[in-house]
Amino acid sequence: SAAPSTSLAAAATDTTSAQLARLAWNQDLLKSFQFMMKKQLLHQDIFLIGPPGARKRRLALAYCELLHREVEVLSLSPDITESDIKQRREIQSRTAVYVDSVAVRAALLGRVMIIDGLEKAERNVLPVINNLLENREMALEDGRFIVSPARHAELVERHDEATVRDWNLVRAHPDFLVIAIGLPSPPYFGNPLDPPLRSRFQARTEGLLTVSAQLLEARRLAPHLNSALLVRLISVARVIHEMHGDAQGGAQIPDFPHALLETATRILIGCTDVQHLSSKGDEFIRYAMGFCYPFSELGRLYLDPEIRLAILSLYEQLKIGNTVEESG
Repeated sequence: SAAPSTSLAAAATDTTSAQLARLAWNQDLLKSFQFMMKKQLLHQDIFLIGPPGARKRRLALAYCELLHREVEVLSLSPDITESDIKQRREIQSRTAVYVDSVAVRAALLGRVMIIDGLEKAERNVLPVINNLLENREMALEDGRFIVSPARHAELVERHDEATVRDWNLVRAHPDFLVIAIGLPSPPYFGNPLDPPLRSRFQARTEGLLTVSAQLLEARRLAPHLNSALLVRLISVARVIHEMHGDAQGGAQIPDFPHALLETATRILIGCTDVQHLSSKGDEFIRYAMGFCYPFSELGRLYLDPEIRLAILSLYEQLKIGNTVEESG
């Protein structure tokens, strides 16, 4: 039986090496992995905070895939209750039984629990999460009580395994890890984290990628596309982001959703022979921006006319071609 286990370990090592080789081009991603590995070795929970988008979630899932860890995802919302985190009752064979929810399964089986949308948590569920993070303890509806591995080992040494089992005390797995992801609030909508809960995490800001990293990702997505168009697309998005953060007493335009740069790149890919039509490249960029940053629709609905004029003026300064609607 030793040979199969050795071969499986070697295969896992080869897979991890191949994954790291594929990720070597993205230094920002490797730095994030390095931070997460350090915190896991120190048995500290992690909080990835940054602007809206799927990057934080992808980063957490990629980290678990890299280390071959099983994942439980807890998506928080204003409607979530304590039973959604701990246990819920179900009917099985005409009998009501308690079924473990995400947090309990992760704590007992040593999985990684990803808490998605921590800023959406209501105050009535925060103590449940806080106690699990701080003490690795949780009282369950079926009478069991989860205790930390150190506390469980101490109780077993003082008494015996059977006595501790009779007390309905169960041990939290030592490999249990929590990775929370969320938005900074403010400026984004959500509930500010209470200081006791905030202090349980080791936070890392996953902000915007550097221009070079964004360009590398765009080139990997569209290697045949004209590089000048990709540079121009990223530059326009960066200028909008800078104008959003530097209103200087004037109209503050909406921030550009950088998570949609991938969508904009795919739209450029869909434009027929875009790499050969350099004279119409700006029009294609404006076309892609219309999907990712639809200021004209926002202007007709609720956007301040001054803000809309500021965006139009910016497009004019950047010499981005008009859309069909505006040309007509």
